Amino acid sequence: MVSWAIWRERNDFVWQKKSWLASNIVTLAKNMLDQYRFAQERKGLSLSPLNDGGRNCERWNAPVLNKIKVNVDGALFEKEGQFGVGCVARDHHGTIVEAFKKGKIGYVQPETAEIIGIKEALNWIATHPWDNVVFETDSLVCVQAVQSKVFMSSQFGLIVQDVRNLLLSLSFVELCFVKRSANKLVHCLARDSCFSTGCALQLEDCSSEVRSIVLNEFIN
Repeated sequence: MVSWAIWRERNDFVWQKKSWLASNIVTLAKNMLDQYRFAQERKGLSLSPLNDGGRNCERWNAPVLNKIKVNVDGALFEKEGQFGVGCVARDHHGTIVEAFKKGKIGYVQPETAEIIGIKEALNWIATHPWDNVVFETDSLVCVQAVQSKVFMSSQFGLIVQDVRNLLLSLSFVELCFVKRSANKLVHCLARDSCFSTGCALQLEDCSSEVRSIVLNEFIN
C-alpha cells in the first residue's frame, strides 16, 4: 500500500504538478489498507441492500409522513487547501426544514471529507427534536465502512468509529447509500461551502441554483 501510494503521488507530481507531504502519503496508504480490509470482510456478500436501500432511486424522493430525510455531501477544494460539507433536512412535502454548509481547512482524501461530513451531520441531527430520520449519503465507501465490524487505525477509521458510536446513540437514524443523482442538492451546498465558517440556512438563504434544484425535485 505504501509503494502504491508513493507511485500515485509521484504521478500526481509528474503530470499535475501536485506536491504532497510524506504524511499525506502515509495517510493515503492507511486509508487504502482499511478499505481493502473491510472489502475482504464483505467477499461473497451482496452489496445491493447498501446501494440505495433497495429502492434503486435515480432521484431524490420525499420521506413518508412524520419522517425527516437528511442528505449530506462533501467537497474538496485542493487549490485552497480546504474541504467542505453540505447538509439539508426536508420533510414529507419536500420542504427544506433546515440546512447548513461549512468549510474546513486541510488537505484530506475524498473519503475522509465524506466521513467528516457524515459525523458533522449526525451531531447536527442530535441538536434537533426529530425522532425518525432517514440519513442519506452518496459515499458507498463510508456506508460500507460504518456497517463493517473491522477496526481501522487510520484517521478515516477513527472517524468511522465516532460515526458508529453516534448512530448507536441516535437509534432513530437510518443510514442509507443513494446515487449521486439523488443527492444533487447537498452536492451543490457542499460546493458552495468553501468560504463558509458554518451557518444554518433556510430556503431563502440559499443560492438560486439550490432553490432551482429544490423546485425541480418537488415538481418531479
